[in-house]
Amino acid sequence: MNLISRQELEAKKSSDTLVICGSGHSINDITTPQWAHIDGFDSIGFNWFLKSRRPTTFYFLREQAIFGPGHPGETRQDITKAMNSKYSNSLCIAADLSDSRKKWKRKSHYGIPGRLDRFENDGVMLSEVDSMKSYSTMYPFPDRADRQEFICDKMDELDLFDDGIFYDFCTMAPLLHIATRLRYSRILFIGVDLYDHRYFWLPRNQTRLQTRQSGRTVNQQHHVGDFTKRMVAAYKNRFPETTLLVHNARSLLAEEIGVWEG
Repeated sequence: MNLISRQELEAKKSSDTLVICGSGHSINDITTPQWAHIDGFDSIGFNWFLKSRRPTTFYFLREQAIFGPGHPGETRQDITKAMNSKYSNSLCIAADLSDSRKKWKRKSHYGIPGRLDRFENDGVMLSEVDSMKSYSTMYPFPDRADRQEFICDKMDELDLFDDGIFYDFCTMAPLLHIATRLRYSRILFIGVDLYDHRYFWLPRNQTRLQTRQSGRTVNQQHHVGDFTKRMVAAYKNRFPETTLLVHNARSLLAEEIGVWEG
């Protein structure tokens, strides 16, 4: 990966709207005219949205694709091939987990020297600030009642380059941190369903191997659902100048923010 500067990252922004692209099954419900509208906005993919083969402005790399051959279709080789064939023009934002919480210090994360060399993209590597590791002495999680408010404060406080990208429990936290620091005035969530564990590239009655190994089922509410919903609600209150919209009217986020009618 060709590492670029802060200025080059900021120059990639070309819209006031950032589309956060999840992997929920509702991605299949987006119509051709809606995709044409969405393509006019900046976008950021994460986890396995790249299976859609729809290029995004940015792509966030964290702990996805850490698996070996035991997880067919979700290996490091799979993500490398997809990034270099369909996402070579997407600017990568990679989280270096080497100084994150012990749970994330895995030998396969992207902070290992040379690990990003396989990608042909321009991009940046940002150190990760983990809430549990860095702030637990002052803010005893998970008992702190205003945890989501604290997360939003850190998004506003921490500079991506000088301080690092902020993580707490789910990938939506660093994605919102990116949106905040790049000063997007509108955020549109697509494929962020949260009411089940269905994924757009799988049949409706199947879920991922990792999900099954965790003892979760297709119809079960996503394990980060309530947390993400509360965080987005806190974000709405903390940053009232930012418009938040969700494509899927059934999404748990629709209980807190408006539904996009594009």
